[in-house]
Amino acid sequence: MDAFVGIDLAIAKRKLLPVCLCTWNEDKLVPKLLAEKGVPTPPRGFGNALSVDESVVNDFANGVLQYLCNLEHHFGVTIRAVGIDAPSAPRREDIPRREAEAALDDLRISCFATPSAFEFEAIRRKVKKHLLEGRSEPTLPHAAQLWMLAGFAPFRALGAKWECIEVYPQATMRVLDVADVNKKSAAGILA
Repeated sequence: MDAFVGIDLAIAKRKLLPVCLCTWNEDKLVPKLLAEKGVPTPPRGFGNALSVDESVVNDFANGVLQYLCNLEHHFGVTIRAVGIDAPSAPRREDIPRREAEAALDDLRISCFATPSAFEFEAIRRKVKKHLLEGRSEPTLPHAAQLWMLAGFAPFRALGAKWECIEVYPQATMRVLDVADVNKKSAAGILA
């Protein structure tokens, strides 16, 4: 049976990775219950400060890959595609915004700009300096972009096995014409 996965890339310390695994039932996409006893447990986040450590990020991505393989085995499904709420790669140096971000701009949907690889190297140095100086994690520079570093590795690791696509929930809600409904309300969840 074909399955589809959605990942909300959350890397907060010790937070379980939010994942949704769905299968088709006639004409409906039905989520599997992943919080039940006996279902494999997703990897936990490592915090923004460690997002600058490529070995930590790669280990996390490999953990996500193993977790999804475990879900396939547990549920007897074949994952066909994985949607990840994160940019798949840094911005190219020769463009001001990634194509996906420019498309969101055109729809008047705000999003953080993804830095280039060169800019990310400067961000890594700044974060490492900040931590070496004994400054606190809650005051990390570029905190709103550090999670992006953690997103690139899952795209590489998972992309070797499955089709991976960038998703942006706010844009999805706009396409479904339910963007005006609070996502945490009963009506928002149903929508």
